[in-house]
Amino acid sequence: MLSPGAIEVLFEQADIMVEGGEELGGRREIDRRIYATVMVTIDLSRGASYFREPADEATARRVAELMEADPQVKERLHQLAGREVARLADAEPDSLALAIETGVRVDGTSVLVDIDVMATQSKGRG
Repeated sequence: MLSPGAIEVLFEQADIMVEGGEELGGRREIDRRIYATVMVTIDLSRGASYFREPADEATARRVAELMEADPQVKERLHQLAGREVARLADAEPDSLALAIETGVRVDGTSVLVDIDVMATQSKGRG
């Protein structure tokens, strides 16, 4: 498990990109669906001064393994995805029911997290 401080440092160093939009055609306004991918890139070399371990590929692999298994990280990613999809949909985060799939991989010194989200917003919830 990662310490809360380590999680903070990792997410402070993260670049976030969001792609997606509302489902087209056939849905009623009262039952919207929004699909998105939230991509989180954490380049360990950028925050190397915060870590005891070298900012290399082996450390990135270990961080990725720890992130995949850590319930605090999963919750943080879920919250991040909810906020980003709500922003994309111009909706309140609490008005969305989320289905999320997360994948973590490594590219050099970067940990790459892809969060695929399907959000449903019902007028009765918002």
